Amino acid sequence: MFGLGDISSVLLFTVLLGVQYVLASQKSVYWGAILPVAFAGWGTYVMATTNGHVVGQGTIVLLGVAFLCGQWVSGRKSLKAKQQKELRKMQVQDI
Repeated sequence: MFGLGDISSVLLFTVLLGVQYVLASQKSVYWGAILPVAFAGWGTYVMATTNGHVVGQGTIVLLGVAFLCGQWVSGRKSLKAKQQKELRKMQVQDI
């Protein structure tokens, strides 16, 4: 179904994880929700329209969404750390 055996699929998912991290570290929290929702919708569509192993396909979709949500959390933590660092710089300059 997903063709995870070839290198192009692995590279594609790696690029998606990178894009997800960049989107998640933006100021608005909603940018990070785009890829997990789109991936879940696409995976559900593929499962509904193909005859395959539903358990295996569902597991792949859940793992993909879990990795994308993990990148979302990581990006949000990075943004908060960057904001705290900037705040400390501003406080030091005020003193």
